[in-house]
Amino acid sequence: MTQRNITPVDIEIAELLYPVLVEAARGGEKLTCLQLIDRAKLRHPDNVAIQKQVPVGLGRRLATVRAFTAPLGYPDLTCLVVQLRTNLPADVFPNPEAEQAKVAAFDWKNVEPAFFLQLGEWRKANERKAKCDRGTAVQIVWDYYSANRVRMPSAIKQFRELLIEEVMGGEDVEQAFAAIVSELTPEVA
Repeated sequence: MTQRNITPVDIEIAELLYPVLVEAARGGEKLTCLQLIDRAKLRHPDNVAIQKQVPVGLGRRLATVRAFTAPLGYPDLTCLVVQLRTNLPADVFPNPEAEQAKVAAFDWKNVEPAFFLQLGEWRKANERKAKCDRGTAVQIVWDYYSANRVRMPSAIKQFRELLIEEVMGGEDVEQAFAAIVSELTPEVA
């Protein structure tokens, strides 16, 4: 995983996805991106961030969960999130079934307090980041898009609001665009 900023929205959504992923792990269940999002939406009907979440952009939220598990050597919970067509994780795992078995056998209950402590540390780090208001973020996103329009997939326009939110939260505009572009499938792009 390349080094990137973890934004307030990443933290907020990861906090809501983690319990859904742990529940799926305990049940030996795999979820598509949409199933994962829908379950989190059902649990948190008043949370604006999760209600706006779409499958494109979910990868960075899952990367936030992975940023917690990987350094500690825990199994990768995100391997439970699979593509509808293939029933395999979007990320490349040398042996997805083996990783999914590790995830199912792991005692996630004892890890939960550490996960929420890590979220708190990331929140504190984000408080120190330079954030900007909506108007400034709109201009930053527009300027970057205008300068790079030729290289952008046409579908990027659908994610304008997500890009603006990421920049408002302190994400570098280039990283925000790169994260979305990397998740666009050839059919969408």
